[in-house]
Amino acid sequence: MKVLHIEGGTHVYGGPYQVIHLLRTLGCRGAHFLACPEKSEVAAEAARQGLDVLPIPFRGDAGIGTYFSLRRLIREKKPDLVHVHSRRGADLWGVLAAWRAHVPLVITRRVDNPEARWLAALRYRPATKVVGISEKICRVLASEGVPQEKLVCIRDGVDTTTFAPSTDRTILEREFGIATDEKTVLMAAQFIRRKGHATLLAAIPEILTACPRTRFLLAGKGPLFDEIHEKAAAFGDRVLLPGFRADMARIMPACDLLVHPAEMEGLGVVILQAGACGIPVVASKAGGIPEVVRDGESGFLFDPGDVHALARLTISLLSDSSRASAMGRFARGLVAGELSIEAMSDANYRLYEDILQ
Repeated sequence: MKVLHIEGGTHVYGGPYQVIHLLRTLGCRGAHFLACPEKSEVAAEAARQGLDVLPIPFRGDAGIGTYFSLRRLIREKKPDLVHVHSRRGADLWGVLAAWRAHVPLVITRRVDNPEARWLAALRYRPATKVVGISEKICRVLASEGVPQEKLVCIRDGVDTTTFAPSTDRTILEREFGIATDEKTVLMAAQFIRRKGHATLLAAIPEILTACPRTRFLLAGKGPLFDEIHEKAAAFGDRVLLPGFRADMARIMPACDLLVHPAEMEGLGVVILQAGACGIPVVASKAGGIPEVVRDGESGFLFDPGDVHALARLTISLLSDSSRASAMGRFARGLVAGELSIEAMSDANYRLYEDILQ
């Protein structure tokens, strides 16, 4: 089995993170090639992990050169199947290149925002199968006219060896000056509108009134970073913005809980990472999040944008360490059993086999 994977993302988080780990675990089951943007973090990290990387120019939907590069790769590698993992032009030029070469095609969709039926028809009609990373995404695709028989739900996974519980909380003091007797609430997400930073910032005064020895870590980067940094300054050292952290697997298990107040979300890889680290989650009910958070067992869910509910649920976990620990243990078991990278890899491999047979 030879599979050409196409990923148009440049940074190693979210979807590209999933693709790299998928190929790493698929490596012993066939030949897998990764076409990705040249000179990108994705290309460098994939190469570091020993993957077969094929860097090419990616210029988005306007970059027709991407199509010719992918056609060339298909002629050279002669894959049995092409798997397109992202947007950014990959789901235009990659789909067209596979279709013109008459190669079976899988398209993964990671977001739950709706698109026009005519656009969905153009985008997904050439696909042999369309993978949604949550049932919510599959329902959105079905509502856009994608035939039910084409749809497959394969949820994201997380490396439960890298992301694991730890009793070492001193990293927060060393890295951020957070005392070991303070509570730490983590939000790790791109600084974009739909991730819901505004909801958390609005909830912080209520949380600090009830739990004054609490610190907030808002990790990540994105176009809204400066705007949110300016608003967070009103809370002094109670709110820290450390930027994007590649060492999240060390930081996360030292935190008390993760908040994820997204307004739209395909699934939420960071929620899986938190569960693997054994910390509970307070998350919105957006998108596929309710499929990976067991309300009242591995964390709490609230309606997107409900500031008071976010504050109330966060306070309840900060005030009850025993319950928070029990939820964290449940979350760890849930992720290790159902949402590991290995489970995701097995499901994709079975899909490839079904198509090729």
